[in-house]
Amino acid sequence: MKDKKFIVAVVILVILVILILGGIFLGDTAKEISNQQEREYLIVGDYLIWQKQGDDWEQITEFNDSVLNQTYNVYGDDQMFSDVTIQKTDSQLYFFDQNYKQVTLDNYRAATSHFDISLADYNVEDATSEDASIIDETLSTIDDPDTSLYHTVKYSYDFDNDGDIEAIYNTTNYVFDIVYYDIYSLLYYVDDDSNIQMIDKIEDNPIEMEEILNLDNDNNYEIIISEGVLNLPTLDSCYKLYKLENNKWVEKKSCENN
Repeated sequence: MKDKKFIVAVVILVILVILILGGIFLGDTAKEISNQQEREYLIVGDYLIWQKQGDDWEQITEFNDSVLNQTYNVYGDDQMFSDVTIQKTDSQLYFFDQNYKQVTLDNYRAATSHFDISLADYNVEDATSEDASIIDETLSTIDDPDTSLYHTVKYSYDFDNDGDIEAIYNTTNYVFDIVYYDIYSLLYYVDDDSNIQMIDKIEDNPIEMEEILNLDNDNNYEIIISEGVLNLPTLDSCYKLYKLENNKWVEKKSCENN
């Protein structure tokens, strides 16, 4: 009789241990699922994914299950749709509302999960003769006697929300063909007092503006640029984040593939 009671006690103990361990496992699993569902992602176009990690950003190089299992705010030109799910097919993103109806944007630009952003309605155009003195002054900072091969694109916007228009210039002599001269790319800011600030400068590769946006809704804008993209940007391309603070552009995130 004592042996039977002992066996019963052992069985009950084993069952209790299994239940306790199972509860811990299920609790951890549920917690992990909950954490995955609440991750903050920024997607720009179909080629950049960043995940918020505290005050920093981590580059994600694939549309994995965690990215695709979120709901998003999806932004286009003067458009925003909430509670949108994303599906990825080949190189194309598709957006669906909670009724599984496809959402179409005039010009899709970005998507965010669990936070809001503002996109700049900026103007982009080739620089003109009116910008020549600014461009010449900037090019004088590099050791290149031939400035005739440079092309400049100008991005105009009220970056610091003071009611006046400022400009970011992207000047480069980079071309896709093989060349026998030094390559330079310069990204610089001209405020409404005509002060010039170099944001980024590299050799041998292009710089491209990928997006102008306000990530934390503080009325000061950030820019996302790519470096070294020779054709089309990809999920593992080099991206940098700069933020305007006290009228100075400060690097907040560097490339992860350096």
